Amino acid sequence: MVSLCMYFYHSLAKFFREIALRKTIMVVFLALLISASVATLSSCSGNSSEEGRGAVYVKPSVDYRGRYRRGHVRMPVSTKKDALKRQNRSRYYYHTRGKYRRKNKSK
Repeated sequence: MVSLCMYFYHSLAKFFREIALRKTIMVVFLALLISASVATLSSCSGNSSEEGRGAVYVKPSVDYRGRYRRGHVRMPVSTKKDALKRQNRSRYYYHTRGKYRRKNKSK
């Protein structure tokens, strides 16, 4: 009778240990799954090629002739289709604005 009770006790203890182990494994698996999905979604959100771009510092260096090249900040360049057209239009406007104003005032 005592051995039968001990058998049931050990079998129940083993059963509950397996359940606890399964729950632990499931919780760890879900945590890994959630963290992987959050990392994937955060890296693929929106236009990542345009968001992450910013000014970059270029370190000083020595060129092939041995001359020292100073460090500087390289500003981002737009890759949009009409960026060059807008850039040239703006340059033209600001370079010719004074000329056209002077002509209008002299008349």
